[in-house]
Amino acid sequence: PEAQDIPLPVNLPELAAEGDLLGEGLRSLFRKGDMTDVILSCEGEHFHTHRVVLAARSEVFKEGFEGLAGSKPEVRLPEITKPQAVKFMLDYLYQVVPLQFPECGAHSKDVSKDVLRLSSNFRLPGLRDKVLQWLAMDLTTRNVVERLVVCEEFHLNSLKDLIMEQLTYNKNALAEVASSPEIMQHPKLMQGMLQLVAAAASAAASAAAAAAPKPDTVGKRSLDETPQTLSPEKLPSPDTAEKPTKHEHQNDTHKPATTTSTSNSRANANSSSAASAPAAKKRARK
Repeated sequence: PEAQDIPLPVNLPELAAEGDLLGEGLRSLFRKGDMTDVILSCEGEHFHTHRVVLAARSEVFKEGFEGLAGSKPEVRLPEITKPQAVKFMLDYLYQVVPLQFPECGAHSKDVSKDVLRLSSNFRLPGLRDKVLQWLAMDLTTRNVVERLVVCEEFHLNSLKDLIMEQLTYNKNALAEVASSPEIMQHPKLMQGMLQLVAAAASAAASAAAAAAPKPDTVGKRSLDETPQTLSPEKLPSPDTAEKPTKHEHQNDTHKPATTTSTSNSRANANSSSAASAPAAKKRARK
């Protein structure tokens, strides 16, 4: 007989997810400084990195490395004054988690500016968004002016508009910022703030005027809702009705009703005369 191919099912446990092994391997090499092939220099500090990672995340790095000779070339960043900004950019490129913005105290504003310059120079919009998130955090009246200045310098219009909106609708915060010496050093920001306040006041006045009912509408509505009627007891009785004056009677001679009344009066007078004639004759015979 012909041999049969009989299936023999064997159930193995599902494979566990391995995760981002490639990313983890590259991050481990970066932290240890192993097998690096390019150096980024800033203010005397050197960051050993991998060309393949930088080229994979930025077209600017990729184009620059194509004509770069040497086994381990050095790329200088003269526009950057804070090395913490370079470290933050590299953590972003290597996708270090969690990505934390460097705590630099009074220099935080300068670090954020350098990170924004790096995001612009190497065309990294995601890095720019990270800075936006940091600028929107822990916002108070003490640091709002310096952050508005950063937004103004790097054309972060969306964040600037949101911050200005918060100031416009918070009268106490607006008064605090408007009286601060920092805002006096930036007349353009002060002008924009005053324009927003005026626009908000105008919009509120327009909304109040639109919501207020018009006088004509109120009059029509009251007449419709409470119609005026006369009850029978308020109607004048025939006995107490005011009789027309002689002047009014003469003016109304052309009316049909008045003509009828005049004819009736004449008829009554003639009948009275006819009734009194026999009585006069009897007195004469006597």
